[in-house]
Amino acid sequence: MVGGGRIGRATSELFLSAGAQVHQADVQPGLAPPGATEHIADIADTASIDELWKAVGSPVDILVNAAGYQPPIAAFIDADPAQWHRTFNTNVIGQMYLTQLVGRELKKAHTPGSIVL
Repeated sequence: MVGGGRIGRATSELFLSAGAQVHQADVQPGLAPPGATEHIADIADTASIDELWKAVGSPVDILVNAAGYQPPIAAFIDADPAQWHRTFNTNVIGQMYLTQLVGRELKKAHTPGSIVL
């Protein structure tokens, strides 16, 4: 599970109630529900994703990519390019990169699995 906000936490709680082993990753500490293994990771940073992947290990049966970043609302002409980079790196590049890591592992292991974006 990547993303510890409302959707990520609720999904983790659902998996935990079904008896799954859950790894919850977020950039903010303290968001993982009781029973989940918490990881601090920044999905906007591929090096952080690599460290997360090493910590979680295989096999991974299900990946839920629930991380997201919403910059402060501003008029387009006043928008900060750094905020746009952060948004794109979190919501697109990081999601893609982690999905590729898990997808390659599932393919290599010839095991069924699910990736939810």
